[in-house]
Amino acid sequence: MTNNTLAPESIDPVSLIVITLSLLGLGSLLITIAVRGHRGRLRSNHACGVRTRATLTDSAVWYRVHRLVAPWFGCAGVLLLAAVPPFLLLPGGLTRAVPVYIAFAVSMTLVIVGGIRCQRRALRELHTD
Repeated sequence: MTNNTLAPESIDPVSLIVITLSLLGLGSLLITIAVRGHRGRLRSNHACGVRTRATLTDSAVWYRVHRLVAPWFGCAGVLLLAAVPPFLLLPGGLTRAVPVYIAFAVSMTLVIVGGIRCQRRALRELHTD
């Protein structure tokens, strides 16, 4: 008998709740950052957003980067929220885990690549004006 940790009977209700709340929380946070950043209402802080030396030292760079990165963060947040129903409704095993793994990997790629590209673009735009 093999010990399959992804079998439906091995996922306890606490784990289901923790994973679901984590996906919902991270997805909601990314969407909130996207909306507030797009509207110019996300103030410079050390807790959330694109926090680099350039964005934390210059408020013009902070606001420009977050206006540019908003679609990237928004898509990442929606993707994480979209992974919740398959996670809860699919039978156990890999069919339950794969949507979560894919959604998390793609959304974090969007956040990292989007943050880097948008900061470079914002710095180029602000230094050429």
